[in-house]
Amino acid sequence: MSGLTVFEPVEGLKPLITGIATGVDPELEKQLVEKSRQPNILKYTPKDAAQRFSDQDALERWRAGGREIHWLLGPGNDLAGIIWYGQKPFPLQSGLSTTSA
Repeated sequence: MSGLTVFEPVEGLKPLITGIATGVDPELEKQLVEKSRQPNILKYTPKDAAQRFSDQDALERWRAGGREIHWLLGPGNDLAGIIWYGQKPFPLQSGLSTTSA
């Protein structure tokens, strides 16, 4: 998980979400492509597997549109979900604690 900054989640999200990370991480990107094909994800967001996250190249093209991904990390730093924003910066609240990944 090099190259990531990890923020502690609010208490209400623990233990499902153990961290929120920003940055680029090949392992999380690989998990995003794989998990977008899961039946429970396909049911609600079929375009993710078909277009946005169909493979690593598609993910990079999508991100090149000015999107910044924020990774929701579960136990063991497994990908639990993502949040993304367009060309505006991530609206972090001041005072959140950070840890190095």
